[in-house]
Amino acid sequence: GDHEDGADCMFLFHNKFQLLPFILSCERIITCQNASKNILIFLYLYQNETYQIFILCLVAFWYISRYNYNSTTKDGLDMSDLLFSVFPNENFVDLGLYQFGRETCSPAHSFGPASRNHYLFHYVLSGTGLLMANDSQGRTHKYQIHSGQGFMIFPRQINTYIADQNLPWEYVWIEFDGLRAKEIIEVAGLSPDTPVYHASSKELRELMKDEMLYMTEHSGESPFHLIGHLYLFIDYLSRSAASMRLSASGKVRDFYIKEALNYIEQNFQNDISVEGIAEFCGLNRTYFGRIFRETVGRSPQEFVLNYRMAKAAELLKLTQLSIRDIGNAVGYPNQLHFSRAFKNVYGNSPREWRNQNRIIKQK
Repeated sequence: GDHEDGADCMFLFHNKFQLLPFILSCERIITCQNASKNILIFLYLYQNETYQIFILCLVAFWYISRYNYNSTTKDGLDMSDLLFSVFPNENFVDLGLYQFGRETCSPAHSFGPASRNHYLFHYVLSGTGLLMANDSQGRTHKYQIHSGQGFMIFPRQINTYIADQNLPWEYVWIEFDGLRAKEIIEVAGLSPDTPVYHASSKELRELMKDEMLYMTEHSGESPFHLIGHLYLFIDYLSRSAASMRLSASGKVRDFYIKEALNYIEQNFQNDISVEGIAEFCGLNRTYFGRIFRETVGRSPQEFVLNYRMAKAAELLKLTQLSIRDIGNAVGYPNQLHFSRAFKNVYGNSPREWRNQNRIIKQK
């Protein structure tokens, strides 16, 4: 029912579906070109005093935030040559973020030869440079990269990249990994043999670039906030890439792999086997194991083990469950077997790892 103007803010909206359009309308009228006119119209339409106070506070907050932003930037660019942030380890399983940044390189500035532990994607904002990287056979190739293009560095791939002497590049980068990373990168048409990113859609390329810049400029946001933008970046990367078309056989293979991944995610706490997963998918065990390794980058046994240990790490970090209970929760009724498997993946026993990474403190 209706409430008086002085009622608490939580009762202003008659149902939850009124709140989101109200906030979105506030944001749109402030940031558009005719902001002053629209604010007056908004205040006239919303006669409720609390609504008016809300929009006035929002206007003040927006102008303060813009002043603070403009005081540290010029023409939309950060004044420093390098922005660099390391992402806190929050054990995101499917896709995890490790670091991101932006750099304006000096002439002939180089990095490498070196290799990485995770996937590292660079997008060139301006200028040009040279990438030297090993292909899948270990042979070194040279690629000239220009603005509007990008390049992917793969785990354990030897590479060197050098800024041009006359027109050095400025780039933004993101390092990420996860159980789904290899599959997503293959969908985008990138591999050690074809590491250069070419966009078939300028609009999607710009959206991808915006997500990368957003993360570098908002490194103080929460891990879940940044992971959300990582997923948006991955979406725009895969959809904007020129060679994103899968063959018919590839689509059938992807269907089986997705079925297998869904089965593992829903049954990892049970006693599952490769034979059982292959039977669920209706495939021969040998054929299933081969296409799984080719698509995901590891065997089904390795995938299940790493998935279970990642879930165990989440429980160790976020709960006060006993080691035995956590072992049971991820499919290891024998505590000794669980501790041995966990140490093989993380290098420490579950108890030691919990002491180093605990978020929930003991009372």
